[in-house]
Amino acid sequence: MRILITRPQESAASLASQLKKLGHQVMVNPLIDIIPLTLELPPLSSFEAVVTTSQQAIRCLSNLTPLRDFPLWCVGTESEKVARNLGFQTIYTAEGSAQDLIAKLTKTLDSSLGKTVLHASGDVVRVDVVEALRKQGFSAQRIVLYKTTEANAFSSETHHALKTGALDAALFYSPRTGRIFQNLCRSAKLDIHCKTLMAVCLSDSIKTAIQDLPWRKIRVAKKTTTDDLLIALMMAE
Repeated sequence: MRILITRPQESAASLASQLKKLGHQVMVNPLIDIIPLTLELPPLSSFEAVVTTSQQAIRCLSNLTPLRDFPLWCVGTESEKVARNLGFQTIYTAEGSAQDLIAKLTKTLDSSLGKTVLHASGDVVRVDVVEALRKQGFSAQRIVLYKTTEANAFSSETHHALKTGALDAALFYSPRTGRIFQNLCRSAKLDIHCKTLMAVCLSDSIKTAIQDLPWRKIRVAKKTTTDDLLIALMMAE
């Protein structure tokens, strides 16, 4: 299959390699660029937990500190893999969504200890983890480790591929990239060309973000992992 990946560049690279090994042709057009910030972190050992809801936050943490032994909470197994590959040692993992992560935090941590939970994130978050934890009686604060910029147009290669029907499928990992894709298709008058495309989404919320386009079909992974997304892709072939 001829597949478009819309993830940020660093995350897209490993996925592209995996798809090529499976025999697919791959085009990468990141719809969000990650801009790491240079800043001094607070003493991480003073927090009850450091919470992340994106792989990018984990990568930024690893670049900003040599420490690897503080409690690091990941949103799902994909983020956990990134954390382990970067040498983090004390990792807790939720089931794949920010809501799952909040639920596990509130069940596992003891708010009566009075220690603060630190949410390490980018400048845009879909779920306010800090506010949710505070409502449950926890002390929590957020630190922004990177900024994001959204693509204002497709690459010329992607534009041509969409217009000429040179793609079979597009993969989506977040509602935000889904919305960006949909808006860019409309502004470039490419939405009609989605009739020949299959969209494969990591979650139902992503499907909602793109469902106004006239896709040939939309498939959703059973769980929020790359393995499940690839299963959804293969089963739809």
